[in-house]
Amino acid sequence: MAKLTPTRYVTVVDDDGVSHLARTDRLERSEITGAKALEVFYPGWEQGVKNEIYVAWGGSLPFEQPIDPGTVPTGNLPGRDQPTGLRVSVVTYPPGWDGAFFWSMSTDFLFVMDGELTCVLDSGEEFTARQGDMIVQNSTNKKWQNRTSEPATIGTVMCATVFDGKTPPPDKQAGA
Repeated sequence: MAKLTPTRYVTVVDDDGVSHLARTDRLERSEITGAKALEVFYPGWEQGVKNEIYVAWGGSLPFEQPIDPGTVPTGNLPGRDQPTGLRVSVVTYPPGWDGAFFWSMSTDFLFVMDGELTCVLDSGEEFTARQGDMIVQNSTNKKWQNRTSEPATIGTVMCATVFDGKTPPPDKQAGA
């Protein structure tokens, strides 16, 4: 697969109710910050083993319209810090990627765009999703592995979740 560099097309409605293409831009790779995020959720990041995350859109729901076409998403994860949040992104995992267990306060919809990615759950169960497969994650504790010699790319839609019961271990929560 050629190196992925997603393009974002943003449409808006003007004051007369007419739809327009407001902006087109190449997405820049999001940088991961915070010691916990680097250490736990992105092992090897400081040694140069990096997955690529491109945030296409995000914010709190419901979105308010009309929107300023110059708006750039924060990239924040929905959940604790964004209780009505949503994030849409594209993530590429390099060959040999072996992440750490983590979970987030979100329901995530993942679409395998290219390659294959293995999901390992804390129960010991695992499955491998391939191009065209979809995964629905309901705030589960998991880790991702790319056991192949090719990159694996997924599209994600992450939606904030309200809990009314047990959650995975608090020390494994993304952003904790």
